[in-house]
Amino acid sequence: MLAAKARSPLLDPQFFLDWGEDDIGVWSWPRGAITGLSDFEGECVPESIFHAPGVGPRLVEVSEGYEGEVWEGGRLLATRWWSDPPTDAQWRDFLRASRQDPDAGSPVPRAAPMRADPPASPWMARLVSLQAPRQRDITAAVIALLAAPIAYFALQWAAVTFEQARLAAKLETLSEAAGEITAAQGEARTALDELRDYEGALDRQHPIELLAVLTGLLSDAGVDLREFAMRGDDLSVALFAEGEFAPADLVRSLEADDLMYDVLAEPGRLPGEWRIQAQVVQP
Repeated sequence: MLAAKARSPLLDPQFFLDWGEDDIGVWSWPRGAITGLSDFEGECVPESIFHAPGVGPRLVEVSEGYEGEVWEGGRLLATRWWSDPPTDAQWRDFLRASRQDPDAGSPVPRAAPMRADPPASPWMARLVSLQAPRQRDITAAVIALLAAPIAYFALQWAAVTFEQARLAAKLETLSEAAGEITAAQGEARTALDELRDYEGALDRQHPIELLAVLTGLLSDAGVDLREFAMRGDDLSVALFAEGEFAPADLVRSLEADDLMYDVLAEPGRLPGEWRIQAQVVQP
């Protein structure tokens, strides 16, 4: 490593060594060129490692720039990278440093031919071993694949259970409300039966029934009921009306209901007060 550092033209180089049977391939680059790879856990490998062998000097296009290479006997003897195509002077300097004929001329860059098979080297064996899945990883992947649908169906079951509980609670609430409505209907039927019994026994309208009908008619007319009195067949009612009030229309509505006749509407003593006198129609 000290010898490689001594031969590198860089002040702070980083190296990659490719150990062969009887030689060592040495690549160097500025250490700062890869400082941005803080989360990178792999190994930086020169791109020319994967280039197919050639014969003599050549200039190839790489992923980010251009690379001059010198091949002999299937081995890469020298390599140099440029961000732009090298000038004639730069190419001659590269050939001279690589102990090649500097007057061979500048070649035309071409696409780098790639190896059909990966190079046989210790670092390549390490790379393949890192890429090969381990039994532990395979087991973990299988467990994850099996657990995914189980977790999904568990969540679905929980959602269905929650929805069932919500619907059951809602049904219980509706059942309670329906029970209250049924009870109220029963009470209303009982009251109606009592009114009919009263009507049949006394042969006259029950005041409550008459009051219910009268209240509905007055509400439609926008009038408030203040007093209600029924003595025999005589009906006396005190009303209060705000704003415009048409007593004749109210009289027609009361007589049209067939519950009373001879309806008379007179103003009361107070503003907005009206007195209604009528005869009740008995069954």
